[in-house]
Amino acid sequence: RRIVEYRERLGGYVDVLQLAEIEGLPDSVRNWFLVTDTFPIRRISVNDASLSELRRHPYMDFYKARDIVEYRKRNGKIKNPAQLSLFDEFSGQDIGRLSPYLCFD
Repeated sequence: RRIVEYRERLGGYVDVLQLAEIEGLPDSVRNWFLVTDTFPIRRISVNDASLSELRRHPYMDFYKARDIVEYRKRNGKIKNPAQLSLFDEFSGQDIGRLSPYLCFD
């Protein structure tokens, strides 16, 4: 149940190592799973999503979501993940983890 719930919050799994992010799940569980591209990743529209919609994603906190919304208000659309590196709240690791879940249309 927790694996499915976390998959729903994420928008899908892109790597079996994401199972380690589920609290209380033994590492040995990863041996029983394989991540394939048969389950499509649900993406968040960076340029249309509200603050609360952005915050729902497990890799996004209030400060990251706020930076995105504020940037859009001041400067317009965000064109690609590289632009997120301009924000203090986003590390390279954050951008790497979030990139599969974001669209910039």
